[in-house]
Parts: sequence; C-alpha cells; structure tokens
Amino acid sequence: MEPGLYDSKNNLIKTWEELEKYGLKVDSKTSYGYNEKVLTENELHGKFVLPDTIKEISAEAFLGCKWIKEIVIPSSVKIIGEMAFMDSNLEKAQFSEGLEEIRNNAFSFSKLKGDIYLPFSLEKIEKDVFAFCRFLKKNIYSKQCN
Repeated sequence: MEPGLYDSKNNLIKTWEELEKYGLKVDSKTSYGYNEKVLTENELHGKFVLPDTIKEISAEAFLGCKWIKEIVIPSSVKIIGEMAFMDSNLEKAQFSEGLEEIRNNAFSFSKLKGDIYLPFSLEKIEKDVFAFCRFLKKNIYSKQCN
C-alpha cells in the first residue's frame, strides 16, 4: 500500500505529501508526529500507512489522537516511543519485521481490539505497553522479550 491515509474501504484519501501539508511532522524523515490543531477528527479518519523512510515513532507522537483508527508500521521502524499511541482511538496496529523496541506505555489506554501479533525481530518490550487496553483479547509475543 502507498503511504498515506485510507478510508474504511481502503480508498486512498490523502497521500503522504498531502498529509505533511495538514501538519504531519517528520523530523529528518526519522520520526513521526502530528499537530492536533491542524488535524481534526472530521478532516482525517481511518487507516494510516507510514512511509518506509520513518525509523522511529517518537514519544507521544499520537498521544490522545482521536482521528486514527488503524496504523500500518513499515519494516523501517525500529522503535515505537514512550506513550506514542497512549489514549488514542487506535483500534488496530500492524507491525512489520524490523521493529526492535516498544517503549513504556506505547499503547496504554488505546482502543486496540482483538489479538496483537508482534514480529520476531522485537528484542525489547518495556512495561505497561498495552496497559488498560480493555478490548484486547490477548497479546501474542513472537519470542521472549526483556
């Protein structure tokens, strides 16, 4: 899938370049964040596919974000920062091989549903990553993590 934002029927709504104009912030193409004052729940809503230029999802990048429902994290992402998706409306996260670390409270209080499948490449998962995710059925870890 091309990087960008998709609706519930997988139709591309905004390309990555268009999303940057809405206030999505990329620092040296290595981390990701958004400007809540620019992005509103009414403007953008749905599945977000990150480009493969992203190496890290910054701490608090999507903290409290209400417009994102699903995210596809490419293999280029090595780290998901502390509280990156905490208290967001995120319902589904697709992790790719290449992810090495998920930091404290990355998905705490989010709306994640069903099962979570983590890649074999994951080496470290810190505490309370999925704390208070009421709708998760169970977490499935690919190997023993620290």
